[in-house]
Amino acid sequence: MLEGSVRELNVPSRGEAKLDWRVKAKSTNEAVLLAKALTNEESDAMELTLPVIPFGVKLHDAKSGSLGGPDQQEDSFVTLQGNSRAGSADTGHHS
Repeated sequence: MLEGSVRELNVPSRGEAKLDWRVKAKSTNEAVLLAKALTNEESDAMELTLPVIPFGVKLHDAKSGSLGGPDQQEDSFVTLQGNSRAGSADTGHHS
């Protein structure tokens, strides 16, 4: 959480309220959020698992050409930034 994790809010019976929190994920893949509404009479809670999609640099490197025979091949190399997460690159190569 980038702000305080506890906030007090009075909601009238059958009323609604909205609170926003700024958060920063500690890792990629998924994050689990736990929200609780506590009173002296009744309480409620919910847990929500959300995907964490890292920001990144989208790199497109288009090439074209032709191979004359079944034994010909071409190798292409792409250099990723040093802080890239292992396994997160999609080469877009489809046979």
